Amino acid sequence: MTNSATHLEMHREHENWLIDDSMWRDDIQLWREEGVQALEQVGEIQAALRRLMASIESHQETLDRHVARIRGHEHSLSAFEASGHGDSIDMLSMAKAHRETAAEHESEQRAHEQIKHELHSVMARWSTLLRTFTASPRN
Repeated sequence: MTNSATHLEMHREHENWLIDDSMWRDDIQLWREEGVQALEQVGEIQAALRRLMASIESHQETLDRHVARIRGHEHSLSAFEASGHGDSIDMLSMAKAHRETAAEHESEQRAHEQIKHELHSVMARWSTLLRTFTASPRN
């Protein structure tokens, strides 16, 4: 605006500034509401992350049991072979146990991949969120 602004121009500019101020205040009110809601949801995020961590621990325990069964089956098979004798019923029993272990292994593989995918997704988003907050000059 030049030095030769008229009173009318100045009044219009003041009105425009007050309109801007009103919009900014509306934004601030919305941001406050969103911030309060986000703060309330932090507890939900913590609980979800704790559940995810618990599922990782549970998965580890399940894998430990699975490996113990594999080793037990391998030991039984080696003992059967080393004995040089055994009947077909023993072999059928071991084959059945092997099929069950194979199915269990496939199930554990799917569970592992699901947990891995979920954790990678959560951690990528977490990292982005954290970088966003820490990069802000207001933090």
